Amino acid sequence: MTLEESIRFHTEEAEKMKLHKKVNEIFLGTEGYKRELQEHTQTAKWLEELSRARTLLKATHELLETAKKSPYVLDALNIVVNYDEADCDGNCLKEDIENYFDEYGEVGDVE
Repeated sequence: MTLEESIRFHTEEAEKMKLHKKVNEIFLGTEGYKRELQEHTQTAKWLEELSRARTLLKATHELLETAKKSPYVLDALNIVVNYDEADCDGNCLKEDIENYFDEYGEVGDVE
């Protein structure tokens, strides 16, 4: 996509958003529009939370697969996995999971 096409596309999208806002304000009133906007914001936050949970779950799965495939008994806290574009051992992964629970709420006690 050329720069001009990109500008035209984004300008058209902005115009659609303005039109969408006006239609919602007419049919829903300003309060209805605010409610709809809040619902979209909550959905975006939920998707962000789900994405983070999926990243941590995939890293945990990778760590457990590494332990399972090893002919030796490994200390899970010393196994290194890669996520968020960085290497992280089991301790780091555990801390990230605890931070996730602190930010989004716990599912039982994590200690």
